[in-house]
Amino acid sequence: MRLNRIIFLLLLGALCACTKPEEITPPPPEEKIAITDPDDETQKPDNPVTPADPDREYIIVGYATYWDKTMPNPSLLTHINYSFAHIKSDFESLDIKTESRLGKIAALKKTNPKLKVLLSVGGWEAGNFSEMAADATHRQNFCNNCLAAVKKYDLDGIDLDWEYPTSSSAGISSSPNDTKNFNLLVSDLRKTLGDDKLVTMASSASAKYIDFKTAIQFMDYVNIMTYDMGKPPYHNAGLYKSSKTKRSCDESVELHFKAGVPYEKIVLGIPFYGHGNGKEFSTDCVDYNEIKFDGFDKRWDDQAMVPYLTNKSGEMVLSYDDPTSVGLKADYVKKRGLLGAMYWNIEADDSDWSLSKAIAERLLNTSSDTGDEDAFLATNEYVEKYLEEVNYTDTDYSTTKILGYPGGGPGTADVPPTYTISWDASSSGDQKLRLWEGTWSREFTVPAGTGTHDVTNLVPGVTYQYIVTASDESV
Repeated sequence: MRLNRIIFLLLLGALCACTKPEEITPPPPEEKIAITDPDDETQKPDNPVTPADPDREYIIVGYATYWDKTMPNPSLLTHINYSFAHIKSDFESLDIKTESRLGKIAALKKTNPKLKVLLSVGGWEAGNFSEMAADATHRQNFCNNCLAAVKKYDLDGIDLDWEYPTSSSAGISSSPNDTKNFNLLVSDLRKTLGDDKLVTMASSASAKYIDFKTAIQFMDYVNIMTYDMGKPPYHNAGLYKSSKTKRSCDESVELHFKAGVPYEKIVLGIPFYGHGNGKEFSTDCVDYNEIKFDGFDKRWDDQAMVPYLTNKSGEMVLSYDDPTSVGLKADYVKKRGLLGAMYWNIEADDSDWSLSKAIAERLLNTSSDTGDEDAFLATNEYVEKYLEEVNYTDTDYSTTKILGYPGGGPGTADVPPTYTISWDASSSGDQKLRLWEGTWSREFTVPAGTGTHDVTNLVPGVTYQYIVTASDESV
């Protein structure tokens, strides 16, 4: 049986709009058809796409920092990496930052028995790894200290964030022997913790510094830091290669696979922050919940599959991820047969958990949508573009389901009741129509051979996008 996936990317313009929307998300104005043939080795991605297993379980790893007070939402992830603990210069103990917060996060397991909590050791500019790993006694002390922390807080494992073996780019000491010593470290850590605890690591997007062919046997999975791969005019974390990427997530996944990490042990990193151009926005991390969109144009790179902001001159001023792009990355995890997704960091999401929800809906099948096509989920920000006077009740992290709108819903808005989307329905398999704008999205199942679908409850003056995915199967 041969499976072809035909993806149609089109732009649904501003519906019933008299003025140009402030934020523009412009995929190409003409229909683009990308045919993915599993037998075509030249396609993107390089290796054949792995059909998603509907029964497969995926993981979502979120890093929770010691310097913030925001508590994670355990319904939106499976693993929490508490960051950080540091290696003391005497190598006799671990310096666990804000232990009281670690205790509170670990306590979430009492009411969420499937939740896993790990202690992450290291971080950018965190040193003493090279010296510790080079000495057998120091290594064992480190492993024993990790085991003590695991037992004290009933943790599920240790995450190593050594940035990076053989490199002093973060201002830490290094040695040419670091890569070899890292193998000894993960081997000793596995022996000390036992097979029932997790041993994981955070890896550079370049897949450098680690002998994965040796080390991977001692680790449960690898969190790839597929971010910080560019600053304006380049993307921070483009999913695929484009003229605006230095390295893409897809390229990083392939580098790790070729280095010896099986796809089923790869966890794709997703940033909850962006990088600015140093003028309108800082070149340092700009958390998603701190991005100011006013005065800038929102644009979309249809090759890299990520958004960015430009100034009035058309120059990129901020590269970042939004609910649409992180959702596409979660879809990529399933298509490539990866283990799951990771994000840095939990506290950078907005108060509605917009990014976290977009990932969880795809990988954990969590959704507050009942599937009623006459209803939609809308954030306050989205609806207030049209009905600023309406006050919504926070029923689900500031998200409200509005039923029967128009006619019985809030306000007396004259909203266009129906818009018909049409496409070339040449496939014989099931079709999925996904419509979105910003943090809001809806998905519909369309019968095979049907090339139209009516959508309702659309706000005037808003630019929408949609994607139709269809499959053909023939013997």
